[in-house]
Parts: sequence; structure tokens; C-alpha cells
Amino acid sequence: MKTIILIGNMYSGKTTFAKALEKEIEFKRFSIDDYRIKYGDNTVPGENLAWDMLYKEALKAKNCILDTTGLSKQIDSRIWGSIFKIGIICKIVELHERRVKEDHRVPYPYNFTDVEESMYRMQKLVQARNVDIKFHSDHQSPQEMIRLLKESESFNEYLI
Repeated sequence: MKTIILIGNMYSGKTTFAKALEKEIEFKRFSIDDYRIKYGDNTVPGENLAWDMLYKEALKAKNCILDTTGLSKQIDSRIWGSIFKIGIICKIVELHERRVKEDHRVPYPYNFTDVEESMYRMQKLVQARNVDIKFHSDHQSPQEMIRLLKESESFNEYLI
């Protein structure tokens, strides 16, 4: 089994990239947001159920793309197979602009009293995370990121 993990801040473009990548390669996409919508109810037990169901279904896939922040302890404790980590970075100002446009329909049990501080903290964690390749979604389109990914020697070796 091969797993691609997308690591990035809220609103960094992980889902947009994951959907485009899923069309290009034979990997099934699993997004924590989809599972939060289906199973979450703004409580910690609902959040845990969403993660449990994501992993239960992802384990059935031969190859998968995990569309999460990539920073969760859930990822570190339940990871499997051969892993390729893709970091997606975006300027904080762009994250804020995307957040304003987003329709906040995803249930999440934790209340960020200071969203800006949370974004800065997550951005530092994403930038410090060891990844196989990084993209900048504020100036690279999903198609451009896929093109660069396909040209990457490390990604091509991973797919073999």
C-alpha cells in the first residue's frame, strides 16, 4: 500500500490539489473534512469517529491520498504503507482571504479563539515538517503542482 499525505494549513489548497491529483494517478482520496461532515458533530467524540471512519475506509484502498493537515497525532499514530509527504505552503494573507470565502460547513470540535494565531502556529509547524516535496499554492496552480510532482525524480521512484 502507498499513501500520499498532504501537509498544509487550513485553506492552503490541499483539497483542491488532492482532487486534481486523484484524477491524475490511481490513488483514492480521503479527506478528513468529508468525514467530519459525515460523522462529526462539533464534539471530540464526533471528531474521533470521523478519524476512525477515515482510517477504516482508507485501509481498504490499495493506494490513497490523505487530505488532512498532516499535523495530527492521528496521522503519526496510524500511518501505514509506503509514505510520500507533500507540503503545501500558502502566505498567511492568502489563507485569510480564502477563509473569508469558505463556507464554514465543516464541523470541528475545537474553538480557535484567535484564528490568525492558529494559522501562524500551523504555518510554522508545516514549514518545519519533513516532507518529500513542497509547493506554494498562493502562486502555483494545482495543475502546475501536479506537473512539477510528475517531473520529480523522488515521486517517480515512489510510484514504482
